[in-house]
Amino acid sequence: MLTLPALKIQQFAKEFYLLNLSAGDVERLVKFEVLGDAGMQGAKPRKSKPTGVNWGELEKRVGTSDKAFQRPIIRKKIDELAQYYTSCRENDALPAIPGSVILTTDQPVTFSAPSANPFLGLLQLTEEEGSLRALDGQHRLLALAALLHDPATSDEDR
Repeated sequence: MLTLPALKIQQFAKEFYLLNLSAGDVERLVKFEVLGDAGMQGAKPRKSKPTGVNWGELEKRVGTSDKAFQRPIIRKKIDELAQYYTSCRENDALPAIPGSVILTTDQPVTFSAPSANPFLGLLQLTEEEGSLRALDGQHRLLALAALLHDPATSDEDR
């Protein structure tokens, strides 16, 4: 089990959690699925400046399912995000990645609030590979994953 500090949020009868996953945890735990057989759309971008996106590796990470709720993955969007992240890294600027990424799981999670505040605590979730699915933010996550596998990315940036 993976145990992480979390903030519990209750909206009507639903509970969800705000937490911080490392790039390695995202790489291991998040599964990308799109609805039907759409997969990735658009031609592989051809730019004068390579981004380091290994499209073959990325395509292996994206599955299809009739139960998925994601639109097709757009190659151009991933390439643009990877270029943006690379540009920020080269200029020693922290990239602004707006908004939270929303992940879902079918696996049970356990939240415990060891203090008087019932909304601050620890969340335990399974460490099973692919146990989380991207509900929103899949392009941002895939662009970051592409850069993790780019040989030009330093160990410090991983």
